[in-house]
Amino acid sequence: MKLTYDQLGSFRVAELSLSYVRADGELHPTYGKAEIQLSRPPVPEPADDPNREIGAPVPTTPPPVDVSATRCPKYVWSHGMRSNDESFCMSIGELSRPRCSVLEIWKRAIEAGAPPAGLAMLDLQAPVGDAVGQIWKFRIDDDPRNIHFAHDVPDTCEPTLEKPTPALPTKPPIVKPNPY
Repeated sequence: MKLTYDQLGSFRVAELSLSYVRADGELHPTYGKAEIQLSRPPVPEPADDPNREIGAPVPTTPPPVDVSATRCPKYVWSHGMRSNDESFCMSIGELSRPRCSVLEIWKRAIEAGAPPAGLAMLDLQAPVGDAVGQIWKFRIDDDPRNIHFAHDVPDTCEPTLEKPTPALPTKPPIVKPNPY
């Protein structure tokens, strides 16, 4: 996920879903899947014509159709492999880089009563309406066992430091033996 956010270019993250995640933060090796759908930012409104009289109608001209703007990348990680696909470029909102780790989301869900042995579905959702900040939708559903748990986790965690990338070993200096 980190690499996707680091390399967005002209895109933005529209959807982020993690399926069948264990409490240790890992995707289940058989069922687990991570999906990230990208979209394009909305086209900005045209600037107001300073020569238009106050109260005059605002001209509406449809933007030119750009076929490439209708297709956006979708990345799926499953069984240790990443696949690239394309999907229709449509989104309700933009998702910023998540603040909470999967472990922190699980921790908060367990505190709210989630069964720690379950496999969870996590969806990050952009703020809607008057809501402030994005929210993780956490749920575990197991119909045969009649287990249904859902919990919203605000994505408000404090930033965490990642382990630095280990430095590459340097070559020891070449020491020439003293001939005397």
